Amino acid sequence: MEEPVIIFQHIPKTAGTTLRYIIQYQFPPNAICELYGSSGPHAQRIDKLKNLPESQRKKIKIINTHLGFGLHHFLQQPYTYITFLREPVSRAISMYYYYQKTKNPRFLNLSLKEFIQTYGGVQNGMTKNLAGIVLQSQLSNNNKSQELCCTRKSLEIAQRNIQEHFKFIGISERFDESLLLLRKFLGWKIPLFDKSNISKKPKDIAQDTLKLIENLNELDLELYEYAKAIFEEMIERQGSSFNQELEEFQQANESIPNKLYYRVNTIYNRAANRIYKELVKS
Repeated sequence: MEEPVIIFQHIPKTAGTTLRYIIQYQFPPNAICELYGSSGPHAQRIDKLKNLPESQRKKIKIINTHLGFGLHHFLQQPYTYITFLREPVSRAISMYYYYQKTKNPRFLNLSLKEFIQTYGGVQNGMTKNLAGIVLQSQLSNNNKSQELCCTRKSLEIAQRNIQEHFKFIGISERFDESLLLLRKFLGWKIPLFDKSNISKKPKDIAQDTLKLIENLNELDLELYEYAKAIFEEMIERQGSSFNQELEEFQQANESIPNKLYYRVNTIYNRAANRIYKELVKS
């Protein structure tokens, strides 16, 4: 039986960049298909996948993408999904400060409150993603991606998609536990790690702004609690030894020599993946 391709549904600001580097420990460059902004416009990324030569397609073990849920409709082989979710208020705030740090011209002059009111990606963005709304918007050439309506029905669809299509749902705030579960569920080798692409954390945010974020993420808050309940069940099934494994992993990850080893290997893996992508282009 053909092994399913893993689709890593990379929802922005959910520790996905760190996981991408960990994925590079699991597979050779020719087994990783990355469909991000550097691959071109949304529809062009889909075309890249559809038009891969059969020899390359057969080698792919995992697809990493910011494209919304639904990529499996364009595959010819068995598939499964994995993703991470994050507490919606902290995700929205992190997204704002990420765009400020990277000087995104669309949001540069906006306050946090204005950003939350303006950008649909932090208004029930995780529900929109997992309900297929984001991909629908991306493929319609909608310049305001993720602005489409999100309803309670969307939440139900997202929850059903989790149940039917996802082998694993991680929780960003419990990243260490999530990695250990990935090791058990997928047989991955989990290296010690540094967190990557971390945005600046603000000191004080007005209560009315926090309340606004909650109000605009009511469905995401429910989705997050739904995913956490599934996550807790996964941990409970691991038995009493899981806490000991977690403690040992966390202690090892505090070691400076271990962190240095991880950084060197990460630099090597990233370089190997970049070189491979350039060779494939030429």
